[in-house]
Amino acid sequence: MESFIQSADFDLGDEYKFMLTDRLIPDFKFDGSTATNPSLTMTIKPKRFSGTAYENQASDSQPVIEVPISQTYTGQVFLRARGRQVAFRVNSADLGVQWQLGSVRLNVREDGRR
Repeated sequence: MESFIQSADFDLGDEYKFMLTDRLIPDFKFDGSTATNPSLTMTIKPKRFSGTAYENQASDSQPVIEVPISQTYTGQVFLRARGRQVAFRVNSADLGVQWQLGSVRLNVREDGRR
């Protein structure tokens, strides 16, 4: 059974500013799961302009990042996502996986345009 949640787009308060997301600290619980190894995927989705689709840009090293998260994973994830707006999506398609989203931390800072 597929389950997911997706955030709205967020930015730094001004559409002209680019931001760089370079670190993610996931916070998930898998209490109540009956699957042997419960896991999910977290996707970081930046975009350059509001109202446009999330798209891959050749100038960025990892424009749309998918991060697998499992019950035993407790570390941080280093990534590189640049855009004027960013959203994240969490999804799982396995049977018996029950998950709860906590306070996910993203390290985001203002970044210039090259």
